[in-house]
Amino acid sequence: MATLSLVDVVKTYGVVRALDHLNLTIESGELVSLLGPSGCGKTTALRSVAGFERPDSGQVLLNGKDLTPTPANKRDMGMVFQAYSLFPNMTAAQNIAFGLKLRKRPGSETRKRADELLTLVGLQGRADRYPHQLSGGQQQRVALARALAFEPSVLLLDEPLSALDAQVRVQLRDEIRRLQKEVGITTLFVTHDQEEALSISDRVGVMNNGQLEQLASPAQLYRHPTTEFVAGFVGTINRLPVSVRDATTVAYGDVVLGCNASALPAGAAGLLLMRPEVLSVRALEGSAPHTSLGGTVRAHSFLGPVARVEVITTSGDLLICDLPSRDADALVPGTSVSVHVAATDATVVAR
Repeated sequence: MATLSLVDVVKTYGVVRALDHLNLTIESGELVSLLGPSGCGKTTALRSVAGFERPDSGQVLLNGKDLTPTPANKRDMGMVFQAYSLFPNMTAAQNIAFGLKLRKRPGSETRKRADELLTLVGLQGRADRYPHQLSGGQQQRVALARALAFEPSVLLLDEPLSALDAQVRVQLRDEIRRLQKEVGITTLFVTHDQEEALSISDRVGVMNNGQLEQLASPAQLYRHPTTEFVAGFVGTINRLPVSVRDATTVAYGDVVLGCNASALPAGAAGLLLMRPEVLSVRALEGSAPHTSLGGTVRAHSFLGPVARVEVITTSGDLLICDLPSRDADALVPGTSVSVHVAATDATVVAR
């Protein structure tokens, strides 16, 4: 079991600061995903952990030991790349056993371990197949088994599913999570796919400009983003400009809305963040209640079990509301409505 930490890591390329005093700790047996747009620093962070990049300053620690000066081949880490990187002239079993042979393990041990891992990744019976005889998903399973063969302390996954089609990607991401839990290995997973990160991680870190904007459980990250960037990057979000009244309420024009506003002082300008599915909408005759948002339906889109209703508030802001289709049937464009959000479903961040 291993605890991995990046402590105040800085990495620059010319005038570009890829990592800006990055701090991250992954606990033993935990799977943490780094998520963010291209150029945010997530791959540089992984490569710094692997030893492929040397930080300008800061430390990479494994169980408290500084690995920063240690070369990649001495770091006891298994890595799976975006490209499968299998040896084309080796069978599946030979690819898996390659790292063990480099470590001078006995032949009987390497064969036994390769067979165990082929079973673990669901490829029993395919030991003698070459990479060109395997599908993309099967090749990536072999790459995963090879990374686990020598029982590393840490598993590093660099966008391992991005080259696969959608259906195989979903199957393999679930398989990676199953294997990670079964083996109990500390894992750093880098991806640009939000659904991927949210579905398999214990915690997700959203990166921007070389820094962690937020590190939290998938549910916490989605429901309660702490910055506007995180809110906009993960899923669809509604933003309303508000003024903080006190720790539990904000003002949107003349409307008073409940929320947790304790992070900002009274009178501060903020953004009220709300996911589309937490908003309730009903047709309205007369004025909206003082604690609800009045508006007019601009568009109505049927999406099967869900309907997306766009509402323009009386102040001119757009709200996207996802409702059960049956509840939204009567909310045709032009309908006057009131929109309500529970205090526990709204988040305020600085504007």
